[in-house]
Amino acid sequence: MARSPLRPQAESAGNSRWRLGLALLVLGGIFYLFVGGDEGLLEIRRQSQALSVLQARVDQLQAENDSLRQILTMLEHDKDYIEKVAREEYGMVKPGEKVYRLREPGEQPVGE
Repeated sequence: MARSPLRPQAESAGNSRWRLGLALLVLGGIFYLFVGGDEGLLEIRRQSQALSVLQARVDQLQAENDSLRQILTMLEHDKDYIEKVAREEYGMVKPGEKVYRLREPGEQPVGE
């Protein structure tokens, strides 16, 4: 039985399609592993941005914490600062001092 000359070309075309399909599948898998997925480049980039946001928040909170520690130290040791806070925050006066309260324009005097 004589073989048809088209037969080897048909096998070759089918074989090359199979190889092309396999290559595309492998490349697709590699692409997914590197770009997509839980540990892909996109996820790494997203996590990096989230880390930057959190680091900025940590820096902000550390600065606020330092400021509060400084205020605490001054409240514990600085008599002038304690007096300033007592006067400004609580309206306290020393014995013998007179307090003059200024009214806003249009405000009614107290007791009238």
